[in-house]
Amino acid sequence: MDEYKIEKNIPIPILRSKWSWVLDLEVGDSALLPTIGIAGIRNSVTQLGKRNDKKFSVRQVENGKYRIWRIK
Repeated sequence: MDEYKIEKNIPIPILRSKWSWVLDLEVGDSALLPTIGIAGIRNSVTQLGKRNDKKFSVRQVENGKYRIWRIK
């Protein structure tokens, strides 16, 4: 039987996604987003926010572009 070494207090690595940079936004900051795959972008930033106690809002702005704001 294989033996396994049990270790304690090893931090879990942070999962980095294509949209992890949004976690660097401070409340009130915003950034212009590409319009391709906006539904996926919304889903990604919502999930990142939930896991990190932050909240974001994505809205369509002028000329069909989208902007994300950190609101909490």
